[in-house]
Amino acid sequence: LTTGYARELFLLRARAADSAFVPTTDDDDAITAICERLDGIPLAIELAAARTRSLAPPDLLERLNDRFRLLRGGGRGGLERHQTLRETVRWSYQLLTGPEQVLFDRLSVFVGSFDLAAAEAVTAGGPIDEFDVADRLGSLVDKSMVNVERSNGTMRYRLLETLRQYGEERLDAEETATRRGVHLDHYAAVVARLHEQWVGPDQLDADAGFERDWENIRAAHHWAVLTEDLDRVVALSRYLSGHAW
Repeated sequence: LTTGYARELFLLRARAADSAFVPTTDDDDAITAICERLDGIPLAIELAAARTRSLAPPDLLERLNDRFRLLRGGGRGGLERHQTLRETVRWSYQLLTGPEQVLFDRLSVFVGSFDLAAAEAVTAGGPIDEFDVADRLGSLVDKSMVNVERSNGTMRYRLLETLRQYGEERLDAEETATRRGVHLDHYAAVVARLHEQWVGPDQLDADAGFERDWENIRAAHHWAVLTEDLDRVVALSRYLSGHAW
């Protein structure tokens, strides 16, 4: 759903859950943010709206990082499979082949959009051959588990945040560390290359590159800090000093 339709649905379901619900200005801003964070998914918005019986929209927004625990259904109509957001996502996930599931889980380390080269670099290994990533990524796009963004002849990919969190939960600690490590390796190299462009005649192209990959660059820097990879922290900070955090 578009943000406008998502807001209408939220307000409709919130008033059905609590006839006394009248949103304030702060509530309005939070509701818009909730609808965007939930990717316009109708079931997720309905479940969120039902929680306004006990949570104000700003409080609800703060708790969306654990959306699968927060947004549980209330047993409407006895449709067990669709009573929680997690079950709905799981149903779609189970339609994937084993190799597609592995790729999907690994893609969850990306924050924001990414290109094919990044997907190949970060997800390859073990049961996934680098040369198979493009085909399997295409299958995930066909099955609506990954979105495509096309602009100026380029193609980038993105997982809806709800789906990304589901895949992230499925990675064990060892696999998470491995994937975030190669994610850091990849984006450290991207930043070094963009910085070299930026101090040369291609500054505008470099600025566009930083903007495209900014969310993943920040995530890579965050992982370097968490793992106390001080060399990478210093290098990334130096390269990014000319750009706003």
